[in-house]
Amino acid sequence: MKKFVSFIITIPLMLLCTHTESPFSDHSNATIHYIAEKSTFNDSGHDSTSVFSTETLTVAATVCELIDSFSIRIEKNRLWNRQVVIQPTSDYYIFPVSFYDTGKQTIEIITYRANNDRQIQEISLLARNPLFQPDIPEHSLADTITLAARGAGDKNGIMYNWEFGTGGQLVQSPYTTVHTSITSVNNIESDGTFWISDSLYQSPKVIFKYTFIDTTPPVILCMNEHFNPVTKRIKTSDSIFSFMVRVTDRGNQAVGNVTINNQPPDFKRLNVYTKIVKNVHRYTPENPFYMTVYAIDNSAFGNDTTNTFAIEFDKSAVRRGVTSIKIESFSGNELLTARNAIVVYGSIENSDNHFVNIEFILNDTPVKDTVIRGYGQWNTILSLSEGTNSFRIRALDTNDYILDSAFVPIYYSKNIEDNTPPVITSIEIDTQLVDNEIYYTEKDSARIVINTFDAGSGIRQVIFRSDTRLDTIIMPENAYRAVYTIRSLQHRVNNLFVNVLDVRGNSKLDTLLLIKN
Repeated sequence: MKKFVSFIITIPLMLLCTHTESPFSDHSNATIHYIAEKSTFNDSGHDSTSVFSTETLTVAATVCELIDSFSIRIEKNRLWNRQVVIQPTSDYYIFPVSFYDTGKQTIEIITYRANNDRQIQEISLLARNPLFQPDIPEHSLADTITLAARGAGDKNGIMYNWEFGTGGQLVQSPYTTVHTSITSVNNIESDGTFWISDSLYQSPKVIFKYTFIDTTPPVILCMNEHFNPVTKRIKTSDSIFSFMVRVTDRGNQAVGNVTINNQPPDFKRLNVYTKIVKNVHRYTPENPFYMTVYAIDNSAFGNDTTNTFAIEFDKSAVRRGVTSIKIESFSGNELLTARNAIVVYGSIENSDNHFVNIEFILNDTPVKDTVIRGYGQWNTILSLSEGTNSFRIRALDTNDYILDSAFVPIYYSKNIEDNTPPVITSIEIDTQLVDNEIYYTEKDSARIVINTFDAGSGIRQVIFRSDTRLDTIIMPENAYRAVYTIRSLQHRVNNLFVNVLDVRGNSKLDTLLLIKN
């Protein structure tokens, strides 16, 4: 019988184990990885993102126990430039990225390991510009036009900008489609620029072409009392007479040049030009004194107007002073609104500082009246009926003689689409009403008051320079008053752009040149 002998061989365990180190103790494995499948852009080297379009960058750590911290640096990220995470965990880290410049962009990720080593890796992307504004076909200046552009992905805190030639009118809106009117361009046919911006950065500009024409001549209106618009004759009992005409271009804009009898006016205020005439008692109805007024808008368009008026002496002409009613809350001869209650406001002036009674009449029903002496502001709230409303303002003296009147039809319908830009009714600098595009001052600072009005959806925002102190007063319903203090004026031309946006995104922009002497 065979016997089997079993042997138990004992081998020390240490001979069976290797010296392989755990990967979780190897510092070279401690790193931050870019997680492409959880990021919204890719690093393929193609157009992987667009400017002002927020993407997500996702990273995660391996062997996070051996990582002290990591940082991410993106030079042209408008949301942030550098992020640092201390003692990261194994979670995903997601960062928003929105580039403001085009071309090659670099994302730098630095891992700081516990052994004082560090690893640097770079991700390269190409950012493109998605902005596009179609060329604008020929329009007349001051027409309401629609700017419809292709924008970027981001919506909050951004502004789209259209500039009509270098130094020309600037239109700003948070929307890519905006209804506006262009009244100032650099050359009537030229290249405009379109870009997007936030409070700190702006994208590269893209080009669009525009063409504007101006065939509207200036308007000349006689402002004297006892003026007959049919015969164009003025009766006066004054031997020394102030002949006054109001000259405007395209609404309430100033003209380039005005002459009266081939001579410059003696005075100008609020687009009203004055010429002093002496020895008026010599001019009879049979032999009046003629005043020829010539006005031209500017050298670019050369639209001009000539109007001739006659002055005759009449000792029975009672002097009541020249009274002028001005509606400042909107411009034009009519108003369309989707609001059933609107605020209308303006001013009135009597040249002789007489008491003037103002009547407000809506649909043949008196709304209110008020008394002003010399010069003052007025306002009233109108409750409108569906359809066309008749609104009339009358200025009367103490004997109920009508000194001036204004009539505006107001059409109200809640279904009206608001595509009408807001109105900048007036701009004041240091209590002085600005009646021209250029204002001179000797001060280092200026207090600027901007009055605006929108009959449609209401004023949303007044945009002015960022280096000003703002004190905003919201007026009832559709009016808006913004007060700014601008400091540290330079000894040069200070370009001030005032942009008004309504709730629907329609915009109105005005340009003021503030020159410090």
